[in-house]
Formats: sequence, structure tokens, C-alpha cells
Amino acid sequence: MPPDFGLMEERANAAIFRALSNATAILPGQVEPEPVVFDPARGEEDDMGVQTVRPALQLRPARATGLQEGLTLQITTQAQPAWDGEYRVRSITPRAEGGLALVMLARINVGAGV
Repeated sequence: MPPDFGLMEERANAAIFRALSNATAILPGQVEPEPVVFDPARGEEDDMGVQTVRPALQLRPARATGLQEGLTLQITTQAQPAWDGEYRVRSITPRAEGGLALVMLARINVGAGV
């Protein structure tokens, strides 16, 4: 039987993403935390040239399918407990830079370290 290259690619990408991640998030319908790349201060520029800073996370697109605006996620970082806490999903870009899903967030509450 020939190898399933799609499955092999998914496993390789999952392993690489686990190594790159700096946080985990509990996603809807999942019990186990999902590795994510968390940015507490991602900069964006709007149409008027105004720069804003918001928390964001990136994850593999296949893992973002159950997300929708308004959902609450629990984020746990590896190095900054002050950023741990609940965040509300503000927007989702299924495939942003690097082919990852980009999820813009709003902080609801933060860890006790703040």
C-alpha cells in the first residue's frame, strides 16, 4: 500500500508547530490544549494609517475550523504567566501569512501575575 503523503505531511507539520509554539489554547470541542503561537501585542494598521496593538494567536488551519467570533478561549503561555487568561475571538483569517490561521483576540481576564 502506498504511503498517505497527506497524513505524513500533517504529522510533520504538527511536530514542527509544537516546537515553534509558545502557548496553548483550549479550543471548542477539545479537551487537550492545542499548541499555538501567541502574540500579546500584534500590531495592525487600518485604512487610515492608525496603528493598533491587539493580542493574537496563530494555529494550523485545520485546527481553526471550529472557531467563530465571540467564542472564549483559555490561553496558557510557556514563559509569561501574566498573559495567561481568557480571550474572546474578535476575527479569524483562515489562511494568513505562512499558511497559518490568524485569530485576533480581546482580553477578557488575565492571570494572577498582573
